[in-house]
Parts: sequence; structure tokens; C-alpha cells
Amino acid sequence: MRLIRILGIAVILLSTIENIKSQDKSEEKSFRGKITGNVVDRNSLFALPGATLSLYKYSDSTIQTGAIADRKGNFEIKEIPNGKYSLKATYIGYAQKFVKNIELSRTNSTINLGQIGLSLSLSETDEVNVTAEKPHVEFSAGKKIFNIEKDIVASGGNAIDVLKNIPSVEVDIDNNVSLRGSGSVQFLINGKPSTMLSSGTSALEQIPASMIENIEIITNPTAKFDAEGTAGIININMKKEGNNGINGIAMINAGTYDRYNASLNVNYKLDGLNINAGYDFYGSLWGMDGSSFRRTILEDSTTEMNQDFFHRRRNISHSVKGGIEYNINKNNQLIINASYRGSNADRSGESINISNNILQENTDKSNSKNGEISTSPNIDLSLNYRLTLNKKFHELTFDAFYSTDNDDESTTNHQYFTFPIESYYGQNSIGLGKDKSIILQSDYVLPFRDSTRLEAGIKAIHKIMDSDYQNFTKADTIPDWVLDQSKSNHYIYDENVYSAYLIFSNKVGEFSYSAGVRAEQTITKGEQKTTNNINERNYLDFFPNISFGYKLDINHELQLSYSRRIERPRSRFLNPFVEYMDYYNVRYGNPNLKPQYTNSFELGILQNYSKFSITPSIFYNNTKDVFDRFTVLLPDGKIGMTWENMSSKYSYGLEINFSGDPFAWLRLSLDGSYYKYVVEGIQSYEGQKREDFSWKTRLNATITPMKELNFQITGYYTAPSENIQGKRFSSYGVDFGARYDLHENLTLTFRASDIFHTRTWHSISTGTGFYYDNDIHPLSQYISLGFQYKINQGIKQKQRNGEDSIEDEGMF
Repeated sequence: MRLIRILGIAVILLSTIENIKSQDKSEEKSFRGKITGNVVDRNSLFALPGATLSLYKYSDSTIQTGAIADRKGNFEIKEIPNGKYSLKATYIGYAQKFVKNIELSRTNSTINLGQIGLSLSLSETDEVNVTAEKPHVEFSAGKKIFNIEKDIVASGGNAIDVLKNIPSVEVDIDNNVSLRGSGSVQFLINGKPSTMLSSGTSALEQIPASMIENIEIITNPTAKFDAEGTAGIININMKKEGNNGINGIAMINAGTYDRYNASLNVNYKLDGLNINAGYDFYGSLWGMDGSSFRRTILEDSTTEMNQDFFHRRRNISHSVKGGIEYNINKNNQLIINASYRGSNADRSGESINISNNILQENTDKSNSKNGEISTSPNIDLSLNYRLTLNKKFHELTFDAFYSTDNDDESTTNHQYFTFPIESYYGQNSIGLGKDKSIILQSDYVLPFRDSTRLEAGIKAIHKIMDSDYQNFTKADTIPDWVLDQSKSNHYIYDENVYSAYLIFSNKVGEFSYSAGVRAEQTITKGEQKTTNNINERNYLDFFPNISFGYKLDINHELQLSYSRRIERPRSRFLNPFVEYMDYYNVRYGNPNLKPQYTNSFELGILQNYSKFSITPSIFYNNTKDVFDRFTVLLPDGKIGMTWENMSSKYSYGLEINFSGDPFAWLRLSLDGSYYKYVVEGIQSYEGQKREDFSWKTRLNATITPMKELNFQITGYYTAPSENIQGKRFSSYGVDFGARYDLHENLTLTFRASDIFHTRTWHSISTGTGFYYDNDIHPLSQYISLGFQYKINQGIKQKQRNGEDSIEDEGMF
């Protein structure tokens, strides 16, 4: 009996325990929590109505639910199962922010995150939060900033690939860069000049995309910047680490067409000392296939030539760099940087040429083979000193730059004639170019109040470009290479620009303005050593600049700006020496070429809404004495390319930038421009005028199915356009990229360029006595795979104003 009684009591106890457990599980399953908070502008504390809140599961980063902030910035997310979460707050025009380690339970069912402060993209004091994501486009006074961290389709590429995805920027088949249809662009790296870029945009191919922080487009620069570049300035800002201790980035990438690149950049920071060093390797195979047709008429003779050709160029470059940033004390800072870049290029090409007369009878058949081997070492040195005076923003800076860029090349061209008789003609040229640049400048900023300041500065630029070119010829009757003095040349170009500027800026309420003027004295000397000809110029110019801004409310801002700028002819544009490109084409400069001047006006409005932003702008540019390439038919039947001044050129149009997040997993960026341009009066050929409308658009879509994984598709279309001597046909293409964060510090990237293989470059040129149709297909379709590893990137940075960055808490 006692045993039965004990067993009965045990059964009752076990049943009770199971009932309690079942009840707990049921309550746990049915439990729902709540998260509340308030989203505001970090600086003004204004509410951000319509801000998007996305809640992610902490374990696998899958999105769970979300909410939209009301007109007071308040939000409430209900019916949340217990667990650990992270919250993302986004608002167009602001840096995104994550709030991590949000844990709901029965004892903690309601969590109030308080105020979540988001930083305006254009805020100068907004330091990058480790957990924050920058928007694709930021707008600041007079410039647009394109952050490329999320530009997946450019991963594994170079600076040229990045620029192809920037609105208003266009890159042609030869990687020449233009801005709003003009090639007169000034390039800067970290806001500073570099001789590496002065010799042409081919140097941009040597800059890995992974090391670029952002691209700044400045269409109406202030008087503080050099007036050179009528289209404006493209500033490439490189990544810079700011954490204490050792940190950095290592990257390796491989792709088809022998595209390989690798880089290692490390940084050591301790208190007031910052030391950085890096190595970059880049290798690629560039090329194109194409065909051309040209008709020439000399007196009563008409000749037509069909040409099929291909070109290949293999590039290999190495660069090393290092720098020291030393904060001597709170008022004195010294920065020293040095870099060396060595590149080697091996170019080859071949063409089949068939010429007919007007009766379509063969008159000439030949095969051309050409090649070029070049080496280009480059050195950049810089010294920067900053003295902070008695109050905030009151400072004096001194900068010195020294750069050299040498180019040693050997070019061969073999022409094999098979009809009407077999014969041979060859050229072998050896060229040595030496460019040197010295820049000294000093800038002073005097603040009267927080919003009022006076800026002044002086600058001296000395450039010397020495080009020594020797040409050797060979033919059937000449067994050895013979120096041809008539096709050899030694040209030295010396350019000195001395400048000073003054700027006054102020802000009254919601209205801000800036006005300045820059004076530049230009002294140039072109010395043709071969013929003992000297061309000298000395002229003084003034370049005013003015801008206005008016903040209608927190979401709308008007910007109006004007500037006057100049483009000076490059040395090769002025050198009259005739350079034989091949048997059928030559090029030569124009010593009488004058600089061109542009007056530029722009009006834009920045509009931020809850889920998107849109920035329309209208612009008008008027250029006097504009110069451009001009093609002519020479008396011997060759096509000559030179440079000519035209009377004027003006263009006007509309440009629209749209970006938005219609869903938590989708980000869209759409850009378009529509413009008209008119070119009048080539001074050597009276009466010529050409005008045309054109447009282009670009779409970028980023898909984020989970926090660690991103897909990106980019497409563009450029409509046909006309120029002073012909037209260019439409062009379009689509790129794809993927990015997967394997670990907090390790990222895998994949890129597919021109996935439909549609990129072409088709143009027609016409002139007195000739018609030229050129159709080119570049090797633009390729894939690449890469890895990027961040060293010690988990260390939290501190804000510039001393506040700790937010990671786990909602307060700002």
C-alpha cells in the first residue's frame, strides 16, 4: 500500500511538472515583444519622417520585419518573437546606421532605443561609423561624391572601370575620360595633383579599384582650385585607415584576358603618429578588333580602302608607396608621402589593307604589322605642413610636390605590299620622354564666425616636358635601318603658372554664399630643337567663381553656381613635328593653338524623401576658342590629324540623379542627362557649324537578399551624337557583380563585364576630300574573381569631435 501511495504521488508530481513545462513552452511560443524609438538628424535633432527601419535576425542576418517612422520620427515595431536582433535605420541622403545586440525576452519585452541620430551625407564632421553604410551618392556644396564601396561591378578592376559607372563621366575606346561631353578634365588624387596623371589617363589603369574610397565630381570648382580643366575636376580619394594599432587591406584578383592584380596596404597608428605603406601589382591584356572604310578624293582620283585590324596591349605595373603623418602637437601637423610606380607595356597589332579605284579595281594590297615596347617609371614626393592657429578652422598650410615621369619606348611598323608588286617599307622609332613637375603652394583660412570665413592662397607650378624622338627607315633597296632626320624630332616644352586667390564665404540663416577670384599668370616656351624654332607666350587671366545655397527645409536645398575656367593646349598639341603613325596616317601639332575659356552656370535642387532622393540640375556652358582634334586629307593621300581652334561652343541641358530604396533588399540609382551643343566656325575652315541633341542614361540596381550577400547590375545607354566633322553611333552595355562576406574581415567578389558583348565604338568622319567610317569592338567581355581581407577592421573608430561611435546602443 505504501509503495502504491508513493507511486501515485510521483505520477501526480510528474504530470504537474509536464503541465508547467508545456505552459511555459506555449507562453514562450506565443510571446511577442516590441521595439520603439525616434529617428532624428544627428546635428539639428530634426525628426526624419518616413525613415525606414529594418529588423534583422542576428544569427543569420535574414530580414524579419520593419517599420516606417511617422511625421515626428517615431516608430514602433510590434509582434516580435523573442530572440536577438539588429536594426538598420536608413534615410535618403543620410549614412545608414545599425543598432546591434537587441535582445527580446519575457523579462525584457519592450525596448525603447531612444533617439537614433543619422548623419547627413554632406556633413563635414560626420566620421565613418564601423557599422554604418554610406549612400551611393552624397551631395555637398559644389560637388557630388560617389562612394564606390558598394560598386561591385568595378571590384577587381581599376580607376577606369570605376569612372565608367559614374554619372556624367564617359570613357571612350582609348580610355580617354570626358565629363559632360568635354575631355577638358583636371584629375586630382586625394585633392592633390600628380604627374602620374599629367601624361594621360592611361595611368588611371594602374590604380586598383579596391583602394579607392570615393570619386568627387566638381563641375564648378571654387577659386581655391587651379582654373585648368574647363569641364571641371575629378578627384579620386584613396582609402585611408584611421584605427589605432596595425590595420590594412590585402586584395588579390584574377580574371580572363590575363587580368591579374594584387595589393597590400598597411597602416600603423599610435597617438599622434601614423605610418602607412603599400604595394600594388596590376596586369592586364587590353585589345580591340575592328574594320574601317575610307574614301579619298585627290583632284580627279578617287580611292577607297577597306581595312580589317586588331590591336593588343599587355600592361604590367608595380607600385610602392609610403607615408608618415605626425601630429607634433595639437596645433602642428606634418605629412610626408612618397610613391614609385614602374609600368611596362607591350603592344602589337596587324591590319589587312585593300585599296580600290572608283571602278572597284584593286590598286593596292598590303599587310601592316606594328609593335611597341615601353617602360614608364614615375616618382611622386609630397610634403604637407598644417598650422592650426588660435581658434577652430583658423589655419595656415604649406604644400610642396615633386614628380617625375619618364617614358622610354621603341616602336616598329612593317608594311608588306603584295599588289601590284611585292615590296617592303619599315619604320623603327625610339622615343625618350622626360616630364618633371614642381609645385609649391600655401593656403590661409581666417574664420570670423562659425559660418563666415576668408580664404587666400598662392601657388607656383613649374613643368618641363622633354621629348626626344628618332626615326629609322628601311626598304627593299636599303638592307639596314637608316636614321631619317626628316622624321626625327627633339621638342622641349616649359610651362610656368603663378597664381593667387581670394574667397569669402558666409551663411545667414538658411542662405549661404561664396564668392572668389583667382588670378593666373601663364608663361610657356616651346622649343623645337630640330628646327631651332621657339614659340613663347605670356598672359594673365582672372577666374571668378560664385555659388549660392538655400535650404528650403531639411529635405530640400537649392544650389546655384558660376565659374570661369581655362584649358591650355598640351605640349603635343603644339609641337608641329609630323609623326608617322603608320603608312597611311600621320599626326602633328599646331603651334598657333590658343587656350580655350569656358563660362559655366549650374542650378540644382537636392530633394530628400522618405524612400528616395532626386536631384535635377540644369547647366549652361559657353566656351571661346574651343579646340579639338581635326582630320584633314594631305596632298600625298595620307590622313592627317591635328588640332584647331573653333570660334565658340556652347551647350545646355538637364541632368537628373535619382536614388532610392523601394524595398529593404533593393537599392536603385538612375542617372540621365539630355543636352544640346552647338559648335561654330573652325577658324581655318570658315562657315562650318554643327549642332545636335544627345542624351544618355545609366541604371544601377543592388540586391541584398541577406546582409552578407549583394548582387549588382549596371546598365548604360549613350545615344548617337554629332561633332564638328561627323557623328558617333549609340553605345550600350550591361555589367554584373556579386559580393559575399565570408567573414567579418574576408570578402569574395565576382565580376562579369559586358555580359551581352554589346559595347562597340562606331564613328564616321567627313571633311574636304575624305569620308572615314570606323567600327571598333573592344575586348570588353570578361570575368574576374577576387578576395579582399581587412586587417584589424573591427576596432571602433572615434568621432572627430571625441564621441564614441555607436554600435550597440541607440543613443547618438
